[in-house]
Amino acid sequence: GEASSRSINRTVASGASSTALRTLDALIAAQPGYADAYDVMGRVQMEQGQLEQALDTFDQACRLTPNSITRLQKQGMLAFMMGDREAAARSLARATLVGSQSKLFDCQSLVLLAFVRFREKDRKALQRCASALASAADRQGAEARVERFRNVVGVLVDLMDRKVAVALGTLRELAGEIGADGFDVEAACNLLTLMAELAAAEIRLEIGRAHV
Repeated sequence: GEASSRSINRTVASGASSTALRTLDALIAAQPGYADAYDVMGRVQMEQGQLEQALDTFDQACRLTPNSITRLQKQGMLAFMMGDREAAARSLARATLVGSQSKLFDCQSLVLLAFVRFREKDRKALQRCASALASAADRQGAEARVERFRNVVGVLVDLMDRKVAVALGTLRELAGEIGADGFDVEAACNLLTLMAELAAAEIRLEIGRAHV
């Protein structure tokens, strides 16, 4: 139970991941409905680079707790990272449906979901992502992270509406933030994914001397 989970967390923290996995296997076999064990199992598997196994583990946790915002987001984000956009869309859309107003909801979920909707050419669903981000910005104030999310999704909306010049202008602004305070790994990954979408659409962007 909870005491076992705390013990396993201490084992993981000490670096004994293999031991933790064996203990988790035994715990899950004894208590297959104990969702917290799957959370820790997935974290250990990710630390060991076992991403496919971790995705399956997170999926099992979501099945046990289908309305858990954090588990849905964790599963959806990993699915997106691994290229399974269909699975990502299912989990992230569910997380948005049940928890977009919650403090536990991470707006990065809306950005990833927007990438999926753009690839699907679903204009209405993409606009819903943009609207949800606008609502989040209203609730959270002028938070730089959320504003950056809005710009990323805004580029996708403009591209779908064939406002290419506007989209490229916003993208240049995003690229201009490289190296600025707050431009972290998350921001870099979103920018790279956005550029990949442009490349797939055969749109080229000149930033200084570089071409994307």
